[in-house]
Amino acid sequence: MSTKRIHYFHRRGYNYFNKRCLAGILTGFTFLILAANENFTDINSLPSLIDNVLNGMKKKDVRELFSSTPKYEDLNVDHQKRCEIGILNDPEDPRFYNILLEDEALQYKPCNDTNLAASANNSKIALLDATRTSYEQGEVIHVIVQIYDGYGYKKTTGGDLLRATIHDREYNNHSSGVVTDNLDGTYLVEIKAFWTGPSIIIIELAYTREIITAIYRVRTEVLATRNVYAQFQSLNDSEEVVCHPNNDRLLEATQNAALCNMTDINSGMSFYCVKPKHQNLTCEHWTLVSSKTPYPALSFTNCESTLLKRIHTNLTETISVDIEPESTCKSPPRVPISKYKITKTWTSREPTGYFIGKKWNFVQIEGINNSCINDCIRNKRIYMIGDSTLRHWYLNLKEQTKCVATTGKWTKMKWHEASECELKDIGFKMGWYPHSQPFCVGNTWENAEHTHISIARRIDNIPDNENAIVVFQLFMHQLAFHHTVAQGRYKLIRKSVERLLRRNKNAVVLIKGPHTFSKSRAAGRLNDCYVGLFNKILYDIFKGLHDRVVLLNNQDATIAAHTAENHPPQYIVTAMLEQMFYFACRK
Repeated sequence: MSTKRIHYFHRRGYNYFNKRCLAGILTGFTFLILAANENFTDINSLPSLIDNVLNGMKKKDVRELFSSTPKYEDLNVDHQKRCEIGILNDPEDPRFYNILLEDEALQYKPCNDTNLAASANNSKIALLDATRTSYEQGEVIHVIVQIYDGYGYKKTTGGDLLRATIHDREYNNHSSGVVTDNLDGTYLVEIKAFWTGPSIIIIELAYTREIITAIYRVRTEVLATRNVYAQFQSLNDSEEVVCHPNNDRLLEATQNAALCNMTDINSGMSFYCVKPKHQNLTCEHWTLVSSKTPYPALSFTNCESTLLKRIHTNLTETISVDIEPESTCKSPPRVPISKYKITKTWTSREPTGYFIGKKWNFVQIEGINNSCINDCIRNKRIYMIGDSTLRHWYLNLKEQTKCVATTGKWTKMKWHEASECELKDIGFKMGWYPHSQPFCVGNTWENAEHTHISIARRIDNIPDNENAIVVFQLFMHQLAFHHTVAQGRYKLIRKSVERLLRRNKNAVVLIKGPHTFSKSRAAGRLNDCYVGLFNKILYDIFKGLHDRVVLLNNQDATIAAHTAENHPPQYIVTAMLEQMFYFACRK
């Protein structure tokens, strides 16, 4: 039997038996095929025979055997439903976030054949309603994606990470779509037609299931994909050691070396370093921090290394559609932000807006003008606590408002010290504050004191009577670690947020959600496949506060714009800040 046939049976057999537990059904189904074909004599023709029979069956029958809900015939894409996105609106379902969870991902063995993975060249896309030639503005366009592997066979399991966008190249309009994994090799894409004119739908194979498995796996095998190091100094003596937020992981990696517990110094966020061996150095001599190279070796197979080079690849097939002026699907009126239920920032998959050129157009809430923003920040203080992406927010807003710096002058762009500014005439203050360790400062050694104060401690230090707007984020610097590191920190942050909202009735709290980026300088070490996972972590941890804390959706804009860098360009930062002010000024 040819190698190709063997791989065919691997896909048809292994996935069905292990992921669907349908061995009995398949065996009986095969015998039915054979019984119905008296002239069957060649085992090598069985795969094509099965395909012919499957293709001849009614779609409903095939889907009932091999598909998970929602089944296509249950989509109800009728006259009433054409105007709404909402095939899957359950935030408890991992597919709401377009993710494969770790437990399921690690059931798969490391890949050893790239052709068994999803293929951007072979996969197919089609409009759900094949009879349609055009759509109305405001209508939802439904697209079905069938994933094929490198051998040209349909995949029968899910887990690949797809993203969808629609573009009008004449006017440079673009927006993101909503993708639902049907867990059977097919994906439903819902895209809102926000504008009129000829447009093109693009599906991106962001990560194959094999790469998602690999990215999860390597974070269980190493301390981190980029380690944090501490330097202890006293007089002429110094020593460099490795650090980590989890003492058990650090003990395992260092064969039970003596540790320094730096949790108190790290303002309550767990952090441990190997204790210096030099007799003149103690744990109190921690002075500098670095995330220097060389980075730890990662155990990717040759197959995985090859697939890592193919992340964020668009499917070869695209779909062109014509969008006509609205008729049936009247756009709902935008509501004032004061009447918008902020729980929807946690529970809605509807796109928050779309780009017209480089201007983000919000579709659910009314915009606010600069005079409203100026009134909003009067006698207020904004705290931006997090990583360098929030530092870019701070710089952007500082320039917009002509806020005058009250802290030291920056001597480099990658600035990791707390920075503040003010406008005395209107009583406005603003600051950017780096979160605590782990904070990857790069290949240099920096003063450890600059990254000792945690998000939770900063929030606890906010005065009871201050008109505070608090925006925080943990994302980029957590990607090098197992996701439970960020999970544990967010749990502590939640407690601080609860305390703040109880004691300060004027405080507004917003969480900067994770954003996407397609370019990775270190494949497998810093990737955006965890965006959905972090959104789910946030949803779960902040249950009970969804009506008081705003989750700022940043991924709609970065997906729509196919943002490459982990620091989004200026026009996207402007859009994100505008969204922040919509909610910060809602009172």
